[in-house]
Amino acid sequence: MNKKDKIVNILLEGGVVVMPTDTVFGVFTKVGNEAGVKKIYDIKKRPAGKPLPILISSLKWVWRWVEYDKMIDEACGKSWPGAVTFILKTLNGNTVGLRMPDLPDLLEIIDRTGPLYATSANISGGKAPVSLDEIPGSIKNSVDLSADFQKPLSGKPSKIIDLSGGKEKVLRK
Repeated sequence: MNKKDKIVNILLEGGVVVMPTDTVFGVFTKVGNEAGVKKIYDIKKRPAGKPLPILISSLKWVWRWVEYDKMIDEACGKSWPGAVTFILKTLNGNTVGLRMPDLPDLLEIIDRTGPLYATSANISGGKAPVSLDEIPGSIKNSVDLSADFQKPLSGKPSKIIDLSGGKEKVLRK
């Protein structure tokens, strides 16, 4: 079994994985896996009220959470794949942070698993890691697999743009 198959199987079985995005290393679990989400919050010491972004592999996923809007379609189409997370108002009135990373290996995994919760593989507030060596041992020892695709990472977290109010508001550059 190759590395991507192993990652996909672990995620589909409810596991938590450390692997790179196009920017930094992240810790991932499948959307809908509440035990995986709890594990991510616990190992990162992440504040309970801070939501996890969701990584998707195509624009079709946006419209599962969000009512179609031309501004959103154009903004996402112009910025993705890439290091931009959009905060969008969902069909039920909440908000969601969505991003499509620019890393073919990761996009292939997401195609096979469906959307993934993802956040940087550091203790909350710490430096975002750009190599497996920079990830705290407490995180690496708590996940089901740590993987690398041997691609250079930018090291800069994604830009965050809030479109939930009907206009663009940059939250992180």
